Formats: sequence, structure tokens, C-alpha cells
Amino acid sequence: MRKKRIVVSSALIGIGTAVAVAVSALAPGASAEVRTAVGSQTAAAAPAPTAPGAVAPKVTTGLSQGLSSAAVDQYWTPQRMASATSEDPTSTKVTGRGLAPHTTIAQSYPNGRPSIGVIFYAGQDMRNHYCTASVVHSPGRDMILLAAHCRPGRWMAFVPGYRSGAKTQPYGVWSVQSVYTDSHFSGTGSGTDYDYAFAKVSKDRWGRQIENVTGGNTLTRTPSYYNWAGVTGYPKASALPADRAITCWNHTAKVPGYSQMSFLCTGYYGGTSGSPFLIHLDNRTNTGQVIGLIGGLDAGGPNSWTSYSPIFDNKIFYLYNYAIHH
Repeated sequence: MRKKRIVVSSALIGIGTAVAVAVSALAPGASAEVRTAVGSQTAAAAPAPTAPGAVAPKVTTGLSQGLSSAAVDQYWTPQRMASATSEDPTSTKVTGRGLAPHTTIAQSYPNGRPSIGVIFYAGQDMRNHYCTASVVHSPGRDMILLAAHCRPGRWMAFVPGYRSGAKTQPYGVWSVQSVYTDSHFSGTGSGTDYDYAFAKVSKDRWGRQIENVTGGNTLTRTPSYYNWAGVTGYPKASALPADRAITCWNHTAKVPGYSQMSFLCTGYYGGTSGSPFLIHLDNRTNTGQVIGLIGGLDAGGPNSWTSYSPIFDNKIFYLYNYAIHH
């Protein structure tokens, strides 16, 4: 069982145009390591959204549709946010999948980024849930990226740069209007290779688009199974009492038998599903190229120190393009 699975309503799908802005350098002291190529090493134009049979769209609306970000902000009080749970307890069992003997596991440290935050929603079980999501660059400047297994619910809101207990969030609370997932996604087997989704958020009370406030990461094809990447996410408060974001940099590797990467670092408990894998971080903007997210097999990994990510290839760009145009 995975640490990060979340129980909620339905999900969505799409297809969209990729925008490629290469950002500057890797994290300090990092070195790129590329072996087996999976796609181009820089963000490239996405395939045409009309490609036949590329994706089976599944779109969920009615989450906060028609509700302004101001209304959703009023609903999500600090108490409601604090009551949200990831629902899926972390397994302490090591499966060994993707791990070599004597593998070094990195240590995470407290750190957040404006473009990364928490998705909150009310599930069909009448409980509040959450996971991690991030802003991705798009023509409408209104797109976020999350894991498909973080299924959308009512009163869905995105809180970038979330601060636990704050009366006012530093970058606001944004109403999620629709979510797009690939119908090929499932919680088991090869369907976990599609564990990603996009969502559109409405403008805030001042008429601003979210990307203009937080900045956005560039959706990028995964260059290789082997990358130096930074992962930022929000673990459940019971595992991290400070209830704040963590970041870790480490090399990724291939998950045998799947189109997925593994990432070894401690501290990625429930709630971190959807945390973006970033490369070429630009320290001026605190954004980078997003080449993966915590998701995939075992709802993102078998324990709190082993995380998985689907490979970003043509399929995610078809979904991205669909989301842009719908």
C-alpha cells in the first residue's frame, strides 16, 4: 500500500500545446546524468491535439465550478485545511522494487516554492482530503498539474505556498474549475503509467491568473530514466508536525517493467502525491522544467523513502493540449 493514495470523486483528461522555456542550471553542486533516452532533453512542441486515438478524454467539472476563488477561500478556513487527510497510511514494508543493495537514500529538508502547493477537496465520504500540485506554464496561465489518483471532489481548491494555520495564505486560495485525466489511468498495472492530471483554476478576486502570481514550471518530456531532480511536496502533518513543504535532490532511476522513474529520499509520506520532479531550476524565478511527479505504481511508491513517477512522453502532452483547448 502506498503512503500517498487519496480517496475522492472522479477525474479528468485532456490533450494540449507544449510551451518550452529552458531554464538555467541544476541545483548547486548537481550534475546531470543521462543514460537511456526516453524523449528529447528539452521541452519540445507537443503533438497536434487532433492525433487520432492519442488519448481518451475524461473531464470532471462541477467541483468548484461557478464558485469564485473568494467563495472557495471562505469555505476553506484554517480549521478545515487542518482537518484534511491523505487517508492512506505509509507502509513500513520495503518491497525492494527498483532498489539495489546498499542504495544511498537522501535526506529531505524544509523548503517550499510559490508554484507548488496543496490541493484541498471534500470527498464523497464527507471528509476533507489533500495532496500536492504545482503550476505549469500554459497559454491561459491557469493550469496546475497533479496526480490522477488524487481524484477531484467538491469545493476543490489549490493553495500555492501553503502555510498551515495562516489566516491568509501567501499566494491566495484558488478555485479549481475542471480536472483532466487520461481514461487509460488505473490504480494497478500499466494503467499507473498514466497517473497524472491537469486542472484549470479560476482567477482570484483581483482578476489575476495564478501563473502571473506564482510563476509556472515548464512541462517537459522526461529526458531519461536517469536524472538529477528536485522534488518538493507537502507530507501529512502527523508525519511532519511543522506541516510545511519539504524538498530533496537526488538521482532518479528506472522502475523495472514500467515507464516510470524511482526517487529515493526520506520524508515523502501521505500528501506528497503530485509533487513535481524539477530539473534546471532557475533560482531567480524559483521555477524549472517539470519532468515527472509523485504518482504511478503503488500510488506513488511503497514507502516514505521510495517515490515513483510516470514518464512524461507524448501521451501527457496530448492530455495537456486537450486541457488547454477545453
